Amino acid sequence: MNEEVLYEKIRELSVDGRNTETNRHLAVSGLAEFVYFNLYRFKLQWFDEDTRSDFVLWLYPKFEGIVLNYNDERSSLKTYLYMMIRHCYRSFMKERFGSEARQRVFEQEEETRILSEQIDMSDSLQCQYTESNEPAYAPQSKKNKKPELTQKRKEVLARKILLLACKCSDLVDDALILQASKLTGKDTLWFSSSLERIRERTAAKRTKVRLNREKQNMYYIRALGCAYEMQELDHNTARYRLLERRHEFCLKRLESARFQARHQNRRPSNREIARILGICRGTVDSTLASAYSDRYAVSS
Repeated sequence: MNEEVLYEKIRELSVDGRNTETNRHLAVSGLAEFVYFNLYRFKLQWFDEDTRSDFVLWLYPKFEGIVLNYNDERSSLKTYLYMMIRHCYRSFMKERFGSEARQRVFEQEEETRILSEQIDMSDSLQCQYTESNEPAYAPQSKKNKKPELTQKRKEVLARKILLLACKCSDLVDDALILQASKLTGKDTLWFSSSLERIRERTAAKRTKVRLNREKQNMYYIRALGCAYEMQELDHNTARYRLLERRHEFCLKRLESARFQARHQNRRPSNREIARILGICRGTVDSTLASAYSDRYAVSS
């Protein structure tokens, strides 16, 4: 269908009694054919034949609306089609670059996750291999044998193990609870219930840490998506400037979330541990300080 016939078909739809389904179908089909073979007239830039085909396929459901919304009192048909096709092409490229940028971000995140899992698995296998092949050491002589701990030292050591387990209660599983209860001489049920009470007290802290981590991931993905999409755009376009502002905003919010994460503490305080265990606050402070100095744990 040539240009004159197409324009006549579109104009007929505005005449009373001529807006039939057959005429609409002919106008839409003719417009799709005209756009596909004459896309160069609209001064658009496409990268290859696939991009042009994808654009026409994406635009085809909108052709009927473009045809029916034409008003010959406001502009000429040639000007109307020129502006509509250019506007739709910008929307198409915006969606395409955005989807490609998001796909790149998701692929990068997935690769990072797979690599971290492989590293964790290799570390775990290495630990198992090392433990399974532990060398047999020669028995210690009586001269080098360490002296047995006194009852007082045993009580202090048991208190250190108890308080350290309470301090990292969210990381202690059932196997560690059973082992720690044997070392401290405490009942397993009492040990487990005490840790559960501490976990309930620190649930709000852990929730804040989790929400902050999700916020960091969200702003990181948004910033990376903007950066990928900006690589395909001209620096003088309004879309590029908008993405540049969004990218700067996401980076600022990401840095703010990381700053908050550095000052967040999900561990229970010494006051909470002392209140739950019924121990003096000073005893808790001094015991944990001694444990940290003895390198039983790293203070956080």
